[in-house]
Amino acid sequence: MVREIPLSELKGCMCAWEGCKEAFEGDGLPPGWRVLVIARGLLFDAQNLLNADRDAVLCPEHFRQIDSLLKSK
Repeated sequence: MVREIPLSELKGCMCAWEGCKEAFEGDGLPPGWRVLVIARGLLFDAQNLLNADRDAVLCPEHFRQIDSLLKSK
């Protein structure tokens, strides 16, 4: 069984980017780090978040790389 951890309880994580060794320890998400969620349907539907295909965190550098590939807002 997978345990969901609220963002406020996050104690540390490693960037999900393949080959990246950036990590953080401590409470919460450090500045610049982002949560990446890939899910079907509406993001605001809690059921979709719980059944996401993928959820991870990205360090600031890799968040910028992904963000640069997306269409402008």
